[in-house]
Amino acid sequence: MPDLSPLLMLMGLEMKIIEREYGNIDEDFLEIRNLLIESYTIKKSFFNWGVARWDIVRYRVQAENYVNGNKNFLQKHRLWETEAGKLVGATLTENNDHDVVIIVHPDFQELEDRMFAWAEQLESHSSKNIKTCVYAQNEKRQVLLKKRGYEKHSEAEYTRSFDLSKNVKDIELPKGFTIRHVYSPIDFENRVNIYQNVFQSKRFDLEVYKLLRQAPAYQIENDLVMVSPDGQFVGFCIVWVDDTNNFAEIEPFGTHSEFRNMGLGKALLTGVLKRLKARKLDRVYIGSGPEPALGNRLYESVGFSDKRKAYWWVKDLQ
Repeated sequence: MPDLSPLLMLMGLEMKIIEREYGNIDEDFLEIRNLLIESYTIKKSFFNWGVARWDIVRYRVQAENYVNGNKNFLQKHRLWETEAGKLVGATLTENNDHDVVIIVHPDFQELEDRMFAWAEQLESHSSKNIKTCVYAQNEKRQVLLKKRGYEKHSEAEYTRSFDLSKNVKDIELPKGFTIRHVYSPIDFENRVNIYQNVFQSKRFDLEVYKLLRQAPAYQIENDLVMVSPDGQFVGFCIVWVDDTNNFAEIEPFGTHSEFRNMGLGKALLTGVLKRLKARKLDRVYIGSGPEPALGNRLYESVGFSDKRKAYWWVKDLQ
């Protein structure tokens, strides 16, 4: 049976939206993924997350929770579908830190009020407050949050983009340094080590890294490292490609603490951009924390622009 939701909306008629549990099965995961891809196709920008973030949430962030015996975050995921079974919304947590993420089809934003109400009710049993991260451009959601009693707090993150129709700066690698992808068991160990050095986290280990490599958008040729003349990993990143919308996301990106302020990060990033430009992709996105996060000056110096800010909105549940 075809989904008549868009037609009913054009006619001004209400339709029944059914909510259900998220099963943590591939089918549910892929439905959310397809919704993210469709949203970008419609909006030509990040109205919701990109697929890379959802891949990372399931195959790294939640994998870390699983490895450490924490599975309660699954109860904070919920799906919202039309009677025809089309997914039009998902209520998620990213960090299991009283945070709610709303993924919604652009044609179904009126559903957000109901989705926030569900998340608030759930969090009220275990927390004094709830928070959500909202792009500054999403004015409609901000109006809703004000009505629901949320207050705008600090900056949460930035997203910048690079238009690959433009020239990429020509920055040569220092003599003896190379950029390549990982491929061997010893590479995997070194890749975990540099991640732990950059982000000061032991939670990302070989077991979690193995799970991450099972993500749909992961391709080993896009798991890149910069290698010093003596074979040490001094920089790294993963490129995630949305083939449907012909763009890429870089996440994570980092330089070893002992090799910073040497121009290596800039050389690695421009080298990656040249590879992606050769693949005829349209655009590359990269995220960062708010000021004074280390990556902000680097990304701008290479040519990333169109900085989009997201803010935390917090509601007292008591």
